[in-house]
Formats: sequence, C-alpha cells, structure tokens
Amino acid sequence: MGDEFGNHRNCGVSSMILESIDSLIEKLLPLGGGSSHPDRTQTILLLDAIKYRTEGHCPCVPKHNRSVNTICPCLEYRNGNTCRCGLFVKEGV
Repeated sequence: MGDEFGNHRNCGVSSMILESIDSLIEKLLPLGGGSSHPDRTQTILLLDAIKYRTEGHCPCVPKHNRSVNTICPCLEYRNGNTCRCGLFVKEGV
C-alpha cells in the first residue's frame, strides 16, 4: 500500500510510522468504502487527531456531540455522505 501515497520521503515520517498508518487506513476503509485523502501529510495529521486527540472520533465533531455514530469513519460517511474532516473520499460524492 506504500505506493498509493507517492514518495514517502517527502512526508518526513519514518517508514515504520507510515506502515502503521497504512495498516490503520486498511482497517478503516472497508467500514465506509472509498479511499483515503490523496495528500499524505493531511492523512497523517487527521489520523493523529483521531487517534490521540479525539479518542477515535471524527475531529470535526465537538466533544459534547460525540457518540458511537461519530467514531471514525462516522455514521454519516458510512451512509454514503461526505467525510467531514476529509480523511476519506468517495467517488461521485
């Protein structure tokens, strides 16, 4: 999956971290379909926010509005709508 995001050296992130990110993306994509954000740096920033700052919830949802429906990928995205934070992209949406 490494080639999907282009040249990893441009990200300034170790290959071990990139493999971990690729693994996480592979686990999340089947839940909502589509593909991850085409900009590798943006993908890393969003996953960092989801994993370390929002406890798995969409970073665009205020803490007081979090529920099981806002766990990434959120219910809104899984139901065919646009990903609020831009981590995932569906064709034709």
